Amino acid sequence: GVVSITIAASTLKDGSNNASNAATLTTNVTAALPLNKVLISKANSNGNTDGATTAQLQQPFTVAHPASDQQSGWTSAQLKDYRYMGNTPYNYVSFNNETWRIIGVFTVENENGAKEQRVKIIRNESIGKYSWDNKPSGTGSSISSDGSSDWNDSTLQVMLNKGPYYNRTAGTCPSYKNGVTIDCDFSSNGLTNTAKSMIGKTKWYLGTWDEYKQGDSIFDITPRMEIAEEFYSLERGTKESYTGRKVSWIGEVAIAYPSDYSYAAGTSACLTTSISSDSYGLSCVNKNWFHGLVDYFIMPRGNSSVMTVRHAGNIASSLYGSSNYNPCVYLKASVLTTEGNGSSGSPYKLSL
Repeated sequence: GVVSITIAASTLKDGSNNASNAATLTTNVTAALPLNKVLISKANSNGNTDGATTAQLQQPFTVAHPASDQQSGWTSAQLKDYRYMGNTPYNYVSFNNETWRIIGVFTVENENGAKEQRVKIIRNESIGKYSWDNKPSGTGSSISSDGSSDWNDSTLQVMLNKGPYYNRTAGTCPSYKNGVTIDCDFSSNGLTNTAKSMIGKTKWYLGTWDEYKQGDSIFDITPRMEIAEEFYSLERGTKESYTGRKVSWIGEVAIAYPSDYSYAAGTSACLTTSISSDSYGLSCVNKNWFHGLVDYFIMPRGNSSVMTVRHAGNIASSLYGSSNYNPCVYLKASVLTTEGNGSSGSPYKLSL
């Protein structure tokens, strides 16, 4: 808003009045607003990009979900996401002295179980090629030399939350499998203290991909449709990737979900096309701003495999070797913005 400051005429020591000192200064002051509220206020009400105008394609789209197993008792408002879709959204944000992209605004649970609307962002560039997990057989959750799909003690998770990346230092990082490591140096591109102060600890879902869904009878089993809503539901499900593994993790830095990738394409046709099919890669990746940002996802597919993106743009499962990773975080609900419109030339600027 406009702020005016008036400086009154002054009285000098000799008692005379200097009327020329009187002045009024007028300036525009932009109030800092919560980033989550700013983005929600711009969201389109429709859940896909069909028929959207250029202006609408720049802003988030509202997506409503039914409650999944780990969302029992959630309200319809809490089950709404505000996601960026299409190939040219205004979802750029300056974070950690780098360019990151906004995936959307989501209701999540913090470390105390309280629900908050938080902005989820992903680094626009990879931090390098590392292994999702390289624990040898018999170490932690790993029962083979191929590593484990359990994010709770994944060596990538440790690197991002306790290791060189989080601490902005040099060290060793996971590479390939069976305990192999490489030297890594994040002294110039690890998380700064300012960035860490903006990240909120969050419950990340670790429900596994279940290839078949049960019907009314034990004989009524049909393949799942590998589409956005199925991924969203299973990520938040309670099926374990291996006996005794947790289906959630509380932490700060992770990687994206398959649903984040699949929803980003936006059109109703892409949202209902199997993301594992070749036809998805042929018809939907050019509509998807997320394509090219991720190689692997946080979602397990079994004991020692997780969901991954093939070069063609469709999804499969794997865990072996080293791949590129783009960290994801949820910002605290208190993070503010005062500048920017989200375009690549004017990213949102953040403050606390």
